[in-house]
Amino acid sequence: ITGVGTAKGLRIARAFYETGHKVIGADFQPLGIPSYGRFSKTLSAYHPLRMPNASSGATLYMRDLIRIIEEENVQLWISCSELVSPTDDGQAREVLERRTNCRAFQVNMEIASKIQDSDEFVRYTRSMGLVGLHQSCI
Repeated sequence: ITGVGTAKGLRIARAFYETGHKVIGADFQPLGIPSYGRFSKTLSAYHPLRMPNASSGATLYMRDLIRIIEEENVQLWISCSELVSPTDDGQAREVLERRTNCRAFQVNMEIASKIQDSDEFVRYTRSMGLVGLHQSCI
């Protein structure tokens, strides 16, 4: 689970742990400060991640994910990070599922591009028949 420093990431980690799963956590450490999720007893292991940036894009982030998945034999990746864009995580999903046996609980690139931009999101939801959504709701 990436984003174990978020409330939702830590709660999901706990739920998987409580149902008998081995949970691997990962998160960013801005300014070198460890994520508080790192210290949870629900985690079998914790790995720091490198943040996507302007010069390398999401390449280092995806390399970190692939390394963790291979080292820990991860079968399911769940992204709960609030610091990564939906398109970076959508791209990571496609790379991970192509290069490893891990599956991702994450939207694909097509959906990610539609939910990242609020105007596109409104058009997308309307195309699905969700006509009650208005620009002011987003």
